[in-house]
Amino acid sequence: MEYALRIADQLRQQLRSLRKARGLSQAMLGRLLGVTQRRIAEIEANPAVVSIEQITRILGVLGAELVLRETPPPLLRHAQAFSREDSTPTNADAAREPGKSAPANFRLLLEPPPRGEW
Repeated sequence: MEYALRIADQLRQQLRSLRKARGLSQAMLGRLLGVTQRRIAEIEANPAVVSIEQITRILGVLGAELVLRETPPPLLRHAQAFSREDSTPTNADAAREPGKSAPANFRLLLEPPPRGEW
């Protein structure tokens, strides 16, 4: 199952939800990671205080992983509309030129690994 994270605050909810779905208390998860229950509580309260490496380590213990999935850029349509109204090239125009590409847009997903790999 995938859980799209569109705002940072959702990571807090997903970490707590994954931990509870695995039947782990904060203290138990802390022991598995070699940190205190208090540190797990801090991370769940504000995941922005830890590095992406630490988040992926926590997710690994919880049987989930981070996935970047390319999505259509919502602002690209607006940029294309403006580019038709004036002659200023946009990223969309650059993407149409050979050898040039527009920056990719991604959304962050928490996704459990395929069955049998837990």
